[in-house]
Order: sequence, then structure tokens, then C-alpha cells
Amino acid sequence: MNELPQLRGILDTYQTDVSIQPLEALPTGEESRGAMFAAARDAFAGIYRLRDATVIQPPPTLEGAEFGLTLAVHMAALVAVDVHAAVTGAGADSSPSPSPGPGPGSRSETETAAEPTPRAEVPTDRPGLTMYLLDRERLHWARLYGDGANAGQDGNGFRTQPEVMNRTVYAAVLTGTLSRTAGTTVLGRLRVPDAPEALDDHTYCYPPAEPGADQVLEPLYPDRLAEDFLALTMPGHRFAYPDQPWAAADTSALLERSDGGPGAGRAPAPWTARAVTFLLSAAQHWKHLGPQYLHPLLLTDPRLAVDAGSAALTVLAGLPDVLPVLEAVEAHFPEGRHTDLDPGIAAVTAILTAHRLGLTRDPTERSLLYAVLTIRQSHAGLDREALDTSERAVECLRGPAAEDPRSTCPACPAPWPTSASASRR
Repeated sequence: MNELPQLRGILDTYQTDVSIQPLEALPTGEESRGAMFAAARDAFAGIYRLRDATVIQPPPTLEGAEFGLTLAVHMAALVAVDVHAAVTGAGADSSPSPSPGPGPGSRSETETAAEPTPRAEVPTDRPGLTMYLLDRERLHWARLYGDGANAGQDGNGFRTQPEVMNRTVYAAVLTGTLSRTAGTTVLGRLRVPDAPEALDDHTYCYPPAEPGADQVLEPLYPDRLAEDFLALTMPGHRFAYPDQPWAAADTSALLERSDGGPGAGRAPAPWTARAVTFLLSAAQHWKHLGPQYLHPLLLTDPRLAVDAGSAALTVLAGLPDVLPVLEAVEAHFPEGRHTDLDPGIAAVTAILTAHRLGLTRDPTERSLLYAVLTIRQSHAGLDREALDTSERAVECLRGPAAEDPRSTCPACPAPWPTSASASRR
């Protein structure tokens, strides 16, 4: 989304139209979600070396709204295969081979997948699937720590306690992959004990996507699982997963600004865009995250949302009960065009405009609100929306103009937008 204005600018040279199309939920039915589940199940079963995967059935809730994403269906298939392998002991004689990178099938998720587990029922909802996979992660950390000298990277043993690994994984989700120097700084900022050892052991669990790269803090994959991990670690939910008292403080510490130098002000952390975007995306699905943490954070430092970029602003605009936050963030919008932010600014402005229109019946005030939105939509390349909004702005003044043809908009500093001018912006 952030690159859309630039792409559109390039394609305009070739007189090519570009439009934004919403990605609809997966269609229901055996030929869509059922077939997708079966394909993913068979693929995971091959990793687990199961002989007959057809006995593994999808959850009865597969046709529900929470399984409208491809990733959700894949998670359901992974959990179903893992439960089947663990309960039946199928494939126990040949544990699945770890993949070289993170994600479903990575070392951290599959290395102990065929070992017995007390759970015999497959979770049927998204929170249950997420907690199952995260429980497996935590179990893996505990077993590695228990093995001690027999595990770990480069024969140095695995020395990181599960509680410390939990904080390190949480930090990695927020920062993303970093150089070893930057990773050491991150854990130092959080005062994680024995940071070098924690980085080594974390890298053993979650190796960098590029083999041999001197990188650390590879995050959990897929992103949706990482978002759920953030939300479940943050206090305030009522699910059977242990939240952590350090989560809010660690998040705030990672988002703390630093001195940007003389005249530069306090600069955001390099990972601010990723961290804020992940937190906002998680808040779409976990209701406690906004009121308990994000709203206070952004009311204290509303510029964080602007620093996070257009995608974060767009997600923020779609969250419920955020009007005070949006108004605080709006005060930090740049004047004029800003291609990296314009789509998100337009999304926020649309929500605030709808709210403010409901507070006034004055034609001039309403037309001004529409005019501002017209400009923001035009900057974002939303030409059709801008045209429609500009027509509404003009319509608001038709009554006053009919009564007094000399009437103008006294608060408008620039020529009043018309339908024609808006369509040419």
C-alpha cells in the first residue's frame, strides 16, 4: 500500500489505470477451503512422514469467518497434523526433518512434533490454534534448556532459561531481524540477562532466513502467529495463556525515542514502523490490546503512528473507539503531499470527517470538512472518492449561494474545489 502512489505515478506515464481492490475472504465449500486444508494437510503430513493423512479432518468451524484467510486454514492444517502425530505416535520413529528457515515446519515447531502430548482434541477456533502452536514453542524452549550441554549452537550448549527466551522472542517480533550489534543493543535496552547467550540460543531456535548471515532476532513466522503472540503476552486478555508483566514495559522501552542530534529532535527507533504496525494489526483481532496498551501509548506519543507509516495509519483508522487517538495523531500530519503517508492520512481523515459531520449542520463547516477530505483523498490518488467528496462539498453551499450569490467560503485559503478541479488533482 505504501508504494502504490509511486507505482501509480510511473504507470500514469503509460496512461495505465491503477485501482485498489479489497481482498475478499476465502469462499466457503469443499472445493475451496476444504481443498485448501487438504493440500496443506498433505504437505505437512509429508514433513511428519505420516503414511495416511486422509484420516485427519478439518475443524468443523472451517467455514466460519475467522478462517477467511489462507494462513488461518494452513494453521488449522498444521495443528491437526501435529495433534494426530502426537496422539497416535504415527511417524514417531522418524521425526520430521527441520527446515532451514523459520515458519511452519521450522526447527522450533517440528523438532519434537511427534513426541506424545496429553492433548487429544484439535482446537477448533483461531485462539485455540494459536495457543496450541505457542505452547509447542514454549515446550521446545524448556526442553532445550533442560538438555543443556547437549543442545545449542556450535556445541556451546543451550543456556537460556525459557522465561528469558520468551522475552527475547517477544523483542524479535517487534524489531525484526537485526545485525548482531543492533540485537545486542536491543537486549541491553531491555536489560535481558546474559544477552550474548540469549542471542546465540535464539538464533539456534530461529536461524536467519539467509543461511550464514551474521543476523539475529529472526522473528516468529507466520506474521499472524507473531501478532497473536504479542497480544497474548500483553496483559488484559482472559484466555488460558500466560500473559507477562514485563510486556508493556518492554514494548515501551523498544519504542522509546533517541536523541536525533542537534536540531533533529528525538528520532524514532529504527524498528518503530514494524513494531507499531504489528501491534495495530494484532489489535484488530484482540480487543484488549487497544484500550490496555495502544491507546495510552499513542495518546502519549501520537507521532509514533505517523512514524510507523501509511499502512499503520490505515489499520489504526479501522479500529473501534479510537477517535481521541485519531485526533491526536492528526495534529502531526504533514502539510501538502507526502507520498509515503497519503493513503493512511486519507483513511484517518475519512473517519474523522464522518464523525465531525455528525456534530454540525452548518453548511460552511460541513463544506470545509468535505474540502479537506477531498484534498487528502486526491493526494492519496483516490480520484473517484475525491470527486464524490468534492461534489458533496459544493452541494453543501448550494443553498447559501442561492440566497446570496455573493457568498463565499471565508475560511478557505485556496480556490474552492470544484468537481472538475478535484478530478484533475
